[in-house]
Amino acid sequence: MGLKEFKVYKNYAGIAVSGEITLVGMWSNNNGLYFQIKQALPPLNSFLYRTISHIEDYSGGPNQWMDYELFASGDYDAVLGMLLKLRKANVTVHDTAKIFKLRVVDGYVA
Repeated sequence: MGLKEFKVYKNYAGIAVSGEITLVGMWSNNNGLYFQIKQALPPLNSFLYRTISHIEDYSGGPNQWMDYELFASGDYDAVLGMLLKLRKANVTVHDTAKIFKLRVVDGYVA
């Protein structure tokens, strides 16, 4: 997936709640993924995923839902394809400088 930083959290199931596993990862600054797998009662047979702006961002962008059947099918190319659609294209210092008509010296905007 190309994540530069990530954390995986697990919450065990209990008497009144289901367990869950959450992946939180960053591709770059202000460009990350929140993906949560948990057991849910029908009709909520889906997994939550959304964009995040930093590793501790627990509200992030709009919730999106991946159908359980897609995940269970074993078609992990399709699963990764859905998640990677959230990844923003890498924007370099040079790209930003060009947009704002600035000059870059030694990798920094001057």
